[in-house]
Amino acid sequence: MARFALGIGEAGSNVGTIVTPLIVPLITVHYGWHAAFLVTGVFSFVWLAAWLAIYRPPAAHPRLGENERDWIQQDGDTAVRTMP
Repeated sequence: MARFALGIGEAGSNVGTIVTPLIVPLITVHYGWHAAFLVTGVFSFVWLAAWLAIYRPPAAHPRLGENERDWIQQDGDTAVRTMP
């Protein structure tokens, strides 16, 4: 399941990288550069709202089993690593 979730995250990143340079110029040509900023900004806030509504940390996630939770947390806090 973890690989599936990582695959979705990577796919979303790649799709955004491909689609954005195609859509933003079209918005700019048809509606002006102000609209391009507004559309991308509004989309960003919609995405943020959805993420905040859906995301749960592993310790508080209701559908995460104990084995999965232990596997995710086995490496500890990876956000605070120092260079050797």
